[in-house]
Amino acid sequence: MTISPSITMDGSTQNLPADVENATECWATDAQTVLKPEMLAVDGCDIQYLSGNSYTMKFNLNCNMEGVAMTGIATIDVSNDRNSFSGEVDLVSQLPNGRVNVIADMRGNRTGSCS
Repeated sequence: MTISPSITMDGSTQNLPADVENATECWATDAQTVLKPEMLAVDGCDIQYLSGNSYTMKFNLNCNMEGVAMTGIATIDVSNDRNSFSGEVDLVSQLPNGRVNVIADMRGNRTGSCS
């Protein structure tokens, strides 16, 4: 997952260094790749399910990130062959002198059997 924050103040946008995180998770069966609203959890956020099916989901997010209120949207998509997924979380906070925007891109691929 790559998190790409930026700050816009007085009309000027500054991109901050991206944060890249890697993780391995075992999805042993196709049934485990079927998306369900309860699968998404974001620390510090209330999540409202908007729409979706077993291949795609969309959520509204209301978050408190270290004392800063942020709102946004999240989407997750699983490929038709269930061998990969992608997603994005886009959060915005309106501050007195500008706004903070945080975007997290997620991508994953099935790499083989679970051990």
